[in-house]
Amino acid sequence: MADKKISQLDSTTSVNSDAMFPLSQLEGGNLKTVKGTVEQIGDYIAKVQDHSTLNTSSKKIIGAINEILAGSIEGTASGSVASFADGGDNIPVNTLTAEIDASVSGFTEVKVTRCGKNFWPFGDITASENDIPFSLKAGTYNLSGTRSGTGTPSISIRFYYADGTSTVCQLSGTNSYSNSVNLTADVVKINKYISADSLVNVQLEAGDEKTTYEAYKGNSYTIALDETLTQGGSLEVVSGLLTRTDMTTKQLTGVSIPTISGLNNIYANSGDVEVTYFTDKANEIAKLIETYMNL
Repeated sequence: MADKKISQLDSTTSVNSDAMFPLSQLEGGNLKTVKGTVEQIGDYIAKVQDHSTLNTSSKKIIGAINEILAGSIEGTASGSVASFADGGDNIPVNTLTAEIDASVSGFTEVKVTRCGKNFWPFGDITASENDIPFSLKAGTYNLSGTRSGTGTPSISIRFYYADGTSTVCQLSGTNSYSNSVNLTADVVKINKYISADSLVNVQLEAGDEKTTYEAYKGNSYTIALDETLTQGGSLEVVSGLLTRTDMTTKQLTGVSIPTISGLNNIYANSGDVEVTYFTDKANEIAKLIETYMNL
């Protein structure tokens, strides 16, 4: 019998490899397809790795996949802000669970934000403005920017918490302005104050040190709970499954969290988050499949 390509093995192994390795989906970076593939790969390898009719290329990809599968194909990040490791921002989210804090009553929606190192979505500060809705997790941040103009303006940002209390960050400087602020609870809104001129290249970043400016990049995704939640629980954002503290559930419409380079922080307005995501091992498998499928 002649050597067979992987795509021809279904007749002898009852494995439809075209269904297992849908390259048209992989080319779009849909690594969920790869995850589904990997879950079947053990049985697949067992059926074909000793098959006498496999050509050299087919044996090579099977051996390479075996090596890749020695490690995990998923990573996890969690906390009030879940941060991917460097480069992890290019990897698709698999699951995203947002806790719903029972101590904060009356949640009607869960808002998830994915952004880069700059948490400031408002652009330049050109005028004073009050009561601007803003979701930001508790922690220590550095706020910085560059003066545009000839004056020496007074600039401050007041961060409000859900209980009505607030913390003020007063910026100081001559041309380059910067200061750190410790936010003791999650922020729900802000007031901006500037006495003259404007502040450009505004950056709000985790930690107490100013780093190189990076323009804000981010997206927010909101899921309406279709109720006013009077108890805690959790929401699986991708699938849309709401689980209340009393273990009753409700199926909502989930949202996918796309892969966007540079967006390596994820947080929610409702509480801590836990994210599982595909590691570069899934990417390695996709590349191998693309390389050897048509040999």
